[in-house]
Amino acid sequence: MSFLRKLFGEPKAALDPSVFNDPVAEQIPWTPLKRGGTSFQTKKLNVISSGASGRAEFVITGGYKAFCFLFILFGMFIAAGVIGTVGFEDGSFVYAMLIPAGMGLIFSLTGFIIYYFSLTPIVFDKREGYFWKGRKSPSEVFNIDRIKHRMKLDDVHAIQLISERVSSNNGSYRSYEVNLVSSKGERVNVIDHGKLSTIREDADTLSKFLNVPVWDGI
Repeated sequence: MSFLRKLFGEPKAALDPSVFNDPVAEQIPWTPLKRGGTSFQTKKLNVISSGASGRAEFVITGGYKAFCFLFILFGMFIAAGVIGTVGFEDGSFVYAMLIPAGMGLIFSLTGFIIYYFSLTPIVFDKREGYFWKGRKSPSEVFNIDRIKHRMKLDDVHAIQLISERVSSNNGSYRSYEVNLVSSKGERVNVIDHGKLSTIREDADTLSKFLNVPVWDGI
């Protein structure tokens, strides 16, 4: 048991939702809405403007950009190094070396894909009246259902914070999740990453921006 405590930490006490003094808190699940996560911070809240037409966005952090570019550059370095040392043999590439070169290119492509999707806008816009994830706002799409992650700001009842233990081949870590909760008990995920202090700071800022409470279940 002592070994398990060192590996996974002390068991987390079960949350009693009644502490939030709101029946909606007792109706909603307190399990992760988005499985997985990261052990480091990936997003940071940026309040662009406040007031009746205010706008706030979660943007990628410099550290996460560096993580993506390391993927890209490392893969390119491997591919360029292998191709540069292959040369020609009887007018043909040494095909056995194309496999590691291809792996390097795949590594770079993975970095590009991660970076591209990390730039997907995560927006709270009071003028639009919506929270959404996507490159098009609700007013720019013909069918609102095309935006999977969205919620009317008037429907936001609270901000839910929960955590999840994520296990990988390299060990385990906690990832923290910010969700919006509607008065009907619907949940929509906003962000999910591994820096607790920033999660709580951003949730507090968002709480003031939307004028709704934070239900901290972490």
